[in-house]
Amino acid sequence: EKFRLVHLLQPRDVDAWTTAAWHMAYNAQAYYRDDDSRNPPEISQQLSEASLKRGQEILKQGIQWNPDRWVLYRDLANIYKEKAQDPCEAARYYYLGSQTPDAPSYMFRFFGYLLAQCPGKEQEAYTVLMQIYEEGKQVLQSQNFLIWKPTLIASIRDLEGKLEIPEDQRIPERLH
Repeated sequence: EKFRLVHLLQPRDVDAWTTAAWHMAYNAQAYYRDDDSRNPPEISQQLSEASLKRGQEILKQGIQWNPDRWVLYRDLANIYKEKAQDPCEAARYYYLGSQTPDAPSYMFRFFGYLLAQCPGKEQEAYTVLMQIYEEGKQVLQSQNFLIWKPTLIASIRDLEGKLEIPEDQRIPERLH
């Protein structure tokens, strides 16, 4: 209730949105899932799910007030990824967050990683991850600096197999 009051009085305070969402989606959800001996298991399960949804809704409201703040999108994406086990929704919010001013580059990369886990989105994910790969190749050639993460290479290789990319069109084992 106190967070609702803070949100009404200071809707642009991003920390208030992220903290309230954290308490609902992580703390309250875990409490009802694991530690609530006062309720029957089915009631605890319902309360756990309701807490998770409430955390998501808090961040969605925060995004309505602060659509240019990537942190809110990241936190919502993380809830979908870690708690709701929904990589497609997580990918969507990582993408939206990557389009905001000052968003770190990992937001777009995580969008690609999670999109690769969405059934039917393999080709789109491959295109996104190859874009990141090609940008990294340009940095390597111009600055002799490697920016790729091992997860990027592993994700591309996995998608190459799923999409049956011909061997001669796959990324090389090593760059010379």
